[in-house]
Amino acid sequence: MESDHGMLLAEPASVLPAPAMPPPPPPLEVESAPTRARLFRAPTANLWTAIILVSGSAALPWIASPSVRAIPSDIPVRFLYDVDAPSGGVSLFWIVTGLAAAILLGSISPATDWLRRIAGTVALIVPFLVMTQWLRYLDESGQSNSFWGFIGVGCFSIGAGGLLAMLSSNRK
Repeated sequence: MESDHGMLLAEPASVLPAPAMPPPPPPLEVESAPTRARLFRAPTANLWTAIILVSGSAALPWIASPSVRAIPSDIPVRFLYDVDAPSGGVSLFWIVTGLAAAILLGSISPATDWLRRIAGTVALIVPFLVMTQWLRYLDESGQSNSFWGFIGVGCFSIGAGGLLAMLSSNRK
């Protein structure tokens, strides 16, 4: 076909149908998304017991006898390594409170599980140091035959709490 000006024109194309759309992809099988580790978790009953035992030992007597009754706020930290330590200075109360706080922090976060185990170990060692020093003191004064009569319930409380914090798991 020619135009008025002598140019060749193409034949009108037949109308082609629109290309078919590809079929939609099959639906994806939805798997449960992997659960992210939570930032915080609640301590188990064993760990709550450990926290209560360790923090409660701060109010219980560690040295108990008819004439002497001492709670951690009466015992200087220096007593752990020096039987002749003068009174005053930082008291054992702050160590006990810090250990209870470290066990709590180590119990609520998966990333700090090591903190709970170290604090539990230290909470287990501290009463043995106190008992060793107290036995030394009693030896020097000639009263070592009644050693167990002088050890208060606070030493046993923190020791049991430390052991429980050290060995317990925080998995539910």
